[in-house]
Amino acid sequence: MRYTLMNQEHEVLDFSYDPGSQTVSDVRMLEGAAWAPFDMPTDGHNPVSSLDHLLGQRAICPVRDDLPQILDAVGASSAVELALISGGFSLSDQYWYRPEGSSLTWEDSNFFDNAWDPAFGEAVLSQDYDTLSRASFHTPDMTLGGFCRKAWVLTDGGPRLLKTAPRDGEAGIHCETLASCMLDRLVGKYGHVHYEPMMFGGEIYSSSPVMVGKGEELVTGSQILTKEGVDISELDAQAGVRDFEGYVNTYMQALERNGVPEPRQAMAKMFVMATLVLDFDTHPANLGLIRDVETCSLRLAPFYDHGRAFLFMRDKFEIICRTPKVADLILGLYFSRLDPSWDYSWYDPHALDGFEDVIAESLSAVESLPKGYAELMAGLFVKQRAYVNRIAGSPR
Repeated sequence: MRYTLMNQEHEVLDFSYDPGSQTVSDVRMLEGAAWAPFDMPTDGHNPVSSLDHLLGQRAICPVRDDLPQILDAVGASSAVELALISGGFSLSDQYWYRPEGSSLTWEDSNFFDNAWDPAFGEAVLSQDYDTLSRASFHTPDMTLGGFCRKAWVLTDGGPRLLKTAPRDGEAGIHCETLASCMLDRLVGKYGHVHYEPMMFGGEIYSSSPVMVGKGEELVTGSQILTKEGVDISELDAQAGVRDFEGYVNTYMQALERNGVPEPRQAMAKMFVMATLVLDFDTHPANLGLIRDVETCSLRLAPFYDHGRAFLFMRDKFEIICRTPKVADLILGLYFSRLDPSWDYSWYDPHALDGFEDVIAESLSAVESLPKGYAELMAGLFVKQRAYVNRIAGSPR
């Protein structure tokens, strides 16, 4: 089957996809090549590999636990095939796939302006996979990445993304909410995506609104570094980066080259946030930029995806209680990497005064956390806040 990759009404490229072999072939750049994804070469260099990567990124994650049930229920061979069948419309960017000979249009089909049948997403959330074959495939759920079960739902306040926290359950959902409360104080309500718990079908989810507007797309840190020639397989998480300084410098230079305003301030904000919530999950896919698809101008994306905030000590709780210096060692190794040369002019050293009490109260209410864990995290937060205040106040 042949498709055209579209950016709104711009024809970016044509390609063929064989669902049997799950391969891309015969890629041909079109007049709308200027509207190609940020990290896609437009000079014809290795177009098959680049497009194959894009298709995989704009589909349900291949390691998601429920993908086999979804594919079996709808009779698709892969998540990519399912995304192509659905048209590939998203609420994170402006791209979609127009089948050859189709009269499908952006204006009538995009989800920024048009509602959709929620039956598919509701079936996924309720794990009622037998009903998926009767649901419309034209939903934004077909382009959702990430390994946790998730779906978009329509509410009176607009679309909201609901996701589970399979590793940490209810604790992860409450901690993501707690991180949002902290970021309200630190960067203001427009500087981050606000997460809050939401009940759906008797189950609790982490809920968030749409991050981008019509005419915008999220450009992840993975895309930015890929364009810089970095092998992002070495950058799974902050703790796993072998050359952390090199990674940070490359990322900041990429921001400078692409005209992102105040790149040193952007770096400071990203890592102050990770430092305070003790987030091992600060990997390139969880940070990025917002690009205007017409002007190609870039700005820092609001912070998003804090599902591992305040939780990395959970599995080490008993060790730390027996040997408190272990926590200090971990903080020194992985959460003491702020560069004094970055721009901290935005930082208010008193914005988080007393927030340790919020942490203690909030985490104490989570029954699945060990007794004493809330007090431990509140104490570690005080140490990290003092460290950030010291670096932010140092002469430059």
